[in-house]
Amino acid sequence: WYTWVFLLSSWFFGNIIEVFVLFMSYAPAALFGANPDTIPPEFPILANHPHFYGDLMATQVFWALVMATVVGAGEIAEDFRTGALTFYLGRPVTRLDYVLGKTVAVSAAVLAVTLLPTLVLFAAQALFEGSWGWLRDHARVLPAALGMSLLVCVFASGFVLGLSGMVKRRRWATVTVAAVLFGLTTVAAVLAPPRGWTSDAEQHHATQAVREAKTPEDRKAAYGRLSDSLDPIGSGSKLAEWRALSPGATLAAAGRDLFGNPVPSNFPAGRHWVFAVAFPLALLAVLWKRVRAVEVVA
Repeated sequence: WYTWVFLLSSWFFGNIIEVFVLFMSYAPAALFGANPDTIPPEFPILANHPHFYGDLMATQVFWALVMATVVGAGEIAEDFRTGALTFYLGRPVTRLDYVLGKTVAVSAAVLAVTLLPTLVLFAAQALFEGSWGWLRDHARVLPAALGMSLLVCVFASGFVLGLSGMVKRRRWATVTVAAVLFGLTTVAAVLAPPRGWTSDAEQHHATQAVREAKTPEDRKAAYGRLSDSLDPIGSGSKLAEWRALSPGATLAAAGRDLFGNPVPSNFPAGRHWVFAVAFPLALLAVLWKRVRAVEVVA
């Protein structure tokens, strides 16, 4: 039952801002016959902003990791504890079947939180726009959304199942996954505070650096730090590169690449992709080796 609670919560709270923006952009004219000129211009601007769907999916990353933890954290642990893994592999079920089945189960929950709401909102906006030109201008959204959803599936499955395979009780597996996710996010936030973390202190220091810059090179560097401090996944801190430790910030940065939007300079090319792909695949490799040991016995 709590899985459904988290799923419904993700659909409501995860996209509430984007749903409100789309509603205010199109509903007054389409449903109530209001004059389009009376609609505040900021809503259509936000609805057609290049970052609209990328930011939407970045928000959904949190709920995707929650759903993956709820659905998959105890699956491997319980199979090791009860000895069910030996039973599974004693039948005509291979190690690949087992790992792939668990990965698909977690990925289904992730896709329900990431890809499904994005497709619904995109279809609704396309119907309201009613223009082939709009679809042509936004042709990149659907493949980018699919790519980011699959990336989150890989990350969440590897992270959750890999850590779950190191513990032998569902409760401790869930606690371990949640603790590691929270710990990485906290360390990244402390070392490289995001926007507003320290009551705009980072932004103040970046603005002050712009004022005190004396050469064009210093001024350019200062403007870069200011831009990073204003970006939700960036930071004005000298330790800004540590933002990549946060799973949410790393996956959001990868999403920027997929949607063709700029990434803050504290995410050097390739670094966030290494963390988003190589780290969960390494954990899946550990799980693969542990299942192999049971397969040999079975």
